[in-house]
Amino acid sequence: MQTIRHTPELSRILELPRRRAEEWRSELTEQFSDALKTPAGKMQLRPAQALLLHDIGTYGGGFCMADVGQGKTIPSLLAPYVLESQRPLLVLRASLIRKTRDEMEELRKHWRIPNNIYLYSYEMLGRVQAYRELEVYQPDLIVADETQWLKNRKAAVTRRVARYMHDHPETRFVALSGTVMKKSLMDFAHVLRWCLKDGAPVPKTVEETEEWSLALDEKVAEESRFHPGALLKLCEPADQGESDYESARRGFRRRLLETPGVV
Repeated sequence: MQTIRHTPELSRILELPRRRAEEWRSELTEQFSDALKTPAGKMQLRPAQALLLHDIGTYGGGFCMADVGQGKTIPSLLAPYVLESQRPLLVLRASLIRKTRDEMEELRKHWRIPNNIYLYSYEMLGRVQAYRELEVYQPDLIVADETQWLKNRKAAVTRRVARYMHDHPETRFVALSGTVMKKSLMDFAHVLRWCLKDGAPVPKTVEETEEWSLALDEKVAEESRFHPGALLKLCEPADQGESDYESARRGFRRRLLETPGVV
């Protein structure tokens, strides 16, 4: 059985700052609500919304894991304001574009939502001409709602975004999803890299990420599985499990959730 080795990428990830939940709950909600409301605004951000917007402004991107109904719409519409984006692109399902437009107009009564947000659907991204349209618009910020639509790296929609992010690595990225993390590290590692760049708690190369997934994913054929090896360095005492695999999963999950930019 092969074993995960200690590499420069693991060293980088071990050295990333960590954030404990209690550090942000008290002040950010009121502070960011006041800063982002219109003079007549009467709504208040939720703590997780305020934290996400704080991280977007501080780190230039964000990776948010929240189920449907947990309030992803407001951060997705305020991210362009926080980043002073000139050409923001909000990607979502085609069936939600009209609803989002209506919500945007209503929410503008309460929040400083810019007027230059371009709504684009995943279905449109799947077309051959989509990359050319991206190049013409040149988004400096991409906000991807329901990012699970980008988990399959071989799908046309993902390849369009991956190509654009490769050709324009300075583009900021915000991802919002409640389901993208449920099966494999390979489903979301590339999106995490788009969001957090050098601050992402996953390896920069696909090859090393695949090795990590063979040690961390639950559904891996025994003949293909890697022993966690050096990944156990991600663990703290609270992460100890019944096996090295369970400990490594807990350690990686803690490392992920305590990374600034991940909410």
